[in-house]
Amino acid sequence: YAVCQVGMNSLLPGAATHFLAFSVNADGDMRTGLSFEILDRTMDFPTVTVQGLQFTDIDLDMGEIGGPVIWYEPANTAGLTKYSVYIAVDTAGTLRQHLGDVPVGDTDFSMKLDV
Repeated sequence: YAVCQVGMNSLLPGAATHFLAFSVNADGDMRTGLSFEILDRTMDFPTVTVQGLQFTDIDLDMGEIGGPVIWYEPANTAGLTKYSVYIAVDTAGTLRQHLGDVPVGDTDFSMKLDV
């Protein structure tokens, strides 16, 4: 199939709401084309966070951790699709590593033993 790439940060012309594609030959454009509604992603990142994050290490080996990571959901979860769990070397998330994802509605993540 054909691909027409729209560059990043392209301005949306006027009140445009759809992309359209028409077949064309030497006599002109086809009278009806195919349309697709434009979904303008606004980069509207979440403004709510989980609360009461806790971890209990149940791995008995020195230098290894494992066990449940638990939290309280925000009061308003509208628009959230999941929670992502990471481990990092500081509170700023330096060198963070993704451990897994949890659906909204769940409030715990089981970290495998011997990590």
